[in-house]
Amino acid sequence: WQTENGANMIAPLPGVVSTKPGSAQRPLPGISVDVVDDKGEHIGKNQAGYLVITEPWPSMLRGVYGDDQRYKDTYWSRFENMYFAGDGARFDDDGDIWFL
Repeated sequence: WQTENGANMIAPLPGVVSTKPGSAQRPLPGISVDVVDDKGEHIGKNQAGYLVITEPWPSMLRGVYGDDQRYKDTYWSRFENMYFAGDGARFDDDGDIWFL
């Protein structure tokens, strides 16, 4: 959860997937995420990288009141066309997300 996200983005779905202690699990329906390297390129499983959101989502913030450029500079400038809040992560062999 992050205020700017407006909702939970990654969580276990009880009854759908088995929970895995320590793992954030999977993106919720409608949320597209990836783990990328310093250049914004997708990296393989079990490799540390940066968690990004790759597509717009229903509850996304569209700006900061009185300073829309600040929002763009803070969350959308590190990787082109990807939202990045600063979290390190990796996908495991099952595709579950682990924050680092």
